[in-house]
Amino acid sequence: MISILFKGVYPYFLPLVILGIFLRIYEKKWSKAETILLLLFVCQTVLMLFQFIFYGGDVSRRYFLPNAPLLFGWAGYALYRLSSCRIFHWLFAICIPFLLADAFRPSLEYLWKKRKKEEIRVVRELSVIIRRDWQGQSPFFSLEILEDNYFSPKRPLVRCDSHPSLGYASGGSGISYEEHRLPLPDYRVFENSPVAPPYAEIYQFDYFEKTYRIGKRVK
Repeated sequence: MISILFKGVYPYFLPLVILGIFLRIYEKKWSKAETILLLLFVCQTVLMLFQFIFYGGDVSRRYFLPNAPLLFGWAGYALYRLSSCRIFHWLFAICIPFLLADAFRPSLEYLWKKRKKEEIRVVRELSVIIRRDWQGQSPFFSLEILEDNYFSPKRPLVRCDSHPSLGYASGGSGISYEEHRLPLPDYRVFENSPVAPPYAEIYQFDYFEKTYRIGKRVK
């Protein structure tokens, strides 16, 4: 949780934020408005932590990111004060390539990571088959509102444990686990295992030493 919280405040800005707060206090320029702003950040972060501690759920940095811009003013002030330092100019120029590389890393991973390549290729291949097979059938199913989760009522409902995005790429909705409150999936992808009832195999795809079999629910 500590690492997620750290990433949730943009760690590259954090040293500048700390320096900016220190400079404002050291120069006796700290204002009441800044105290309120910092308290808002601290209170919101603490409340989010309490929510995960007492109510459970997955902790993700995305829940802390909306709070991070409250700190950017102090980071900007630190940059302004450091702008007159020539050594800082050189350090900033050296850091730019590393910052850009880290920013684009999630997208570039699809070019060299085996698992990312597999995901793109498998989803693309299997979604075409499911779309073609599902043509002309009902596009929606009845679904009660689930207060603890969100599911789209769009069909076909596809279960693929390793690639849950397959359902959406197929024009419907997807799940990656068994959910008893939902209808039985229209399609299920079996990885390295035979298709089991109540599904009948309609397609097999071999890729990266894995065998994916699409099973269509038998009415």
